Parts: sequence; structure tokens; C-alpha cells
Amino acid sequence: MEDLQFTYVMQLALGYWNSHPLFTLVKLHVFEFLDDGPQSFKELNSKVNIPAFSLDVVLKAGIALRLIVKDGDSYSNSPIARSLLVTTSPGSVVNWIKLMNRWSNPWTYLEEAVTIGRQAEINYKSLGDDLEYQIDFILANHEIALVSINDFKQNVIVAGRKDLLDIGGGAGTYSIALCQSNPEIKVRLLELKSVLPISESVVNKYELQDRISLEEVDYTTNDFGIEIADTILLSNMLLQEPLATTKSILSKAYNALKWDGEVIIQGYFLDDASNSTLFTTLINLYATIIWNKSEGCTVQDLLRLLSETGFEFEKIFKLKGTGLSVIKAKKNHGRS
Repeated sequence: MEDLQFTYVMQLALGYWNSHPLFTLVKLHVFEFLDDGPQSFKELNSKVNIPAFSLDVVLKAGIALRLIVKDGDSYSNSPIARSLLVTTSPGSVVNWIKLMNRWSNPWTYLEEAVTIGRQAEINYKSLGDDLEYQIDFILANHEIALVSINDFKQNVIVAGRKDLLDIGGGAGTYSIALCQSNPEIKVRLLELKSVLPISESVVNKYELQDRISLEEVDYTTNDFGIEIADTILLSNMLLQEPLATTKSILSKAYNALKWDGEVIIQGYFLDDASNSTLFTTLINLYATIIWNKSEGCTVQDLLRLLSETGFEFEKIFKLKGTGLSVIKAKKNHGRS
């Protein structure tokens, strides 16, 4: 038992030893170069263009992590790398890895942040100030959403609905999924101007530009319209906002819904019963480091705000694969 406990604690303490070699291999495009087929050290070094001794130790780390295979003087991607770590793979999480790399440094400020009770002083560009970061962020969330997209399609039933608003819809992943399973649906995806080109590229990839229109909206300041939709989607954008902003968004969503319309909310929300998944718990902790305005919206907070803005709660469930919470509520009575 003591050996198992020791091993567990060592795994926790050394976690970043595993992740940073992975981040570096992705940053250097090693897996992309090896996607062309097995290559000698010399061939690979000419493409990666770093000192030979540096490449040697990084490749050895990749082999130890079971991401790279060496046969004689020939290097190739392991099955894991071929499946997940090259952009040509349907299951690619390359952008997600890039995002986790970006997020790794701020974790070192956790002690400072919790000690002073607010966001630590971090020289860190916001999403809107860094185009490369914005692309990584939007496409990373697209990649990770695809992990549970079939479960989303099976459990988020919008049969009979025709007009959907996707507020802060990012790459449009969930709108695309609902269009695929509901041929009658038309979507208006509302996003920041700087995000819309990313949204457009993904929507076009799925050839759904005739059913998903893109509009420039800042959901923190702009209204969404009056009774223009029978379904509103709010995915992965409330956690980073203060509760007052979340309430404002829900109120505007209520106004934009037709009578008997439905709001579908997704996010990694903590549960007061302390039975949240590890990832949900840690991303809420991370939000206190980077998103200083975040107040850690819990499921119970969200249910209260839905009631205060006139919604009637319907159901809550979690998606398999990601543990993402999905909350559905309906506009079927007037505000008090």
C-alpha cells in the first residue's frame, strides 16, 4: 500500500516532466515531420534545425513517453502519435496540446495567486490581444469537443426546432453537430470579429455555410435580439465570466427566445456536492489564476441565475468522454 501511495504522489509531482517534452516535440513539429514516414536522425535534424545533442535528448524523451519509435537509426511516430499528434489525423489534438503549453506557465503562479486572493501578476496576453493564441484556443476547444460530440448529438434533442442562436460559438462545433442531426435547423453564430474567420473556415470545411450564418457580436455588451430564436446555445463561455455578466447573458438570451424556447448551457461547472471530475475541478482552479474576473460559477449558481432571469430548469447531465455538464432550461412563463 505504501509503495502505491508513493508512486501516486510521485506521479503527481512529476506530471510536468511528462508534459513539457510533449509540448516541445509538438512545438518543434517533430510529429508532423515524422508523419511523412520513418526518417534517420540526420534527415530529421535538417528539418527540426536545432543542435544535434538537443534533438537527441528530446527524441529519447519521446521514445520513453511511447510517442516515438526507434528502429536502428530510423525514427517514426508511435500509434498514439499517428492518431492524436499530427494535424492530418481526424482525431488530432495538436491545437489542444499547444493551448495546454500556453497554460502551463501560469500554473507556476498558483501559490502567489491563492496567497494574495486574486490573480497573480503575470505578463500574459489576453485572448483578444494575441491572434496566434486565439487560433490555438478556438481550435483546441473544437478538437476537444469532438471527443464527446456523438454523445452530444444523442442527448441534446432539438427535434422540431428551426432557429438556433449560438452565442460565442467559437468554431461552431456544436452548431455543426446539431445541423448534422437536424436537417431543418438554421443557425446564427454570434462571435467577436477576430474569431469569425476561424468560425468560417471550420463551417466551410463541413460545407454548412448555407445553414450557419456568422454575425459579429460581443456577448458581454450587445443584445441578441427579441424573440428571434427557439433554441439558444451557450457553450464553454460562462465559466470565465463574473456572475453579474452571466446573469446579463442569460437575461438577454431569455429576451431573444421565442415563447417555449429553450436554452442549452454547457460548461465545466463545479458542483457544491464536491463530486465534480478532476478536470472540472482543476480548470476552475486555473480560472482563478488567469481569468481574474471569474468567480467560479457552480451548478447551483447557474440554476439560481436561470430562475432569477425567468427560465424553468428542465434537466442536467454530463457528456461522456469530457465530463462536460449540459443544462437545459425553458422559457415558458413570465418573469416575476
